[in-house]
Amino acid sequence: MSPVCTAYPIISFGTISFPKAPILSDGEYSYGIYLYGWLLPQMHMHYFPEFRDWRFNMLFTVPITVLIAFLSWNIIEKRALYLKNHPRMRRFMAYPVRHRSLKALSLLRGSHSG
Repeated sequence: MSPVCTAYPIISFGTISFPKAPILSDGEYSYGIYLYGWLLPQMHMHYFPEFRDWRFNMLFTVPITVLIAFLSWNIIEKRALYLKNHPRMRRFMAYPVRHRSLKALSLLRGSHSG
């Protein structure tokens, strides 16, 4: 009976649309949090062994993880996604995988030959 009684509240909570903070509403930070959310707690425990308690770890690493995810989105990921629709990138991706490295080199060198 317990799974039936807990499934409804969990699904209800998961479908709630919470308001976003204005600074966080223009990006997708989940991938950065996924990437750095493991690394930073590990580094914290390595460099600060006297604060290995999970509360200190969370207090220190969660804000820094969100900050780094924010910077990663705005500096790297957003620009990389913009390149996805760039005409030169479309031309590059049209080639089979074995020819992409040669085409990438020719694009970097400025050669536009086939």
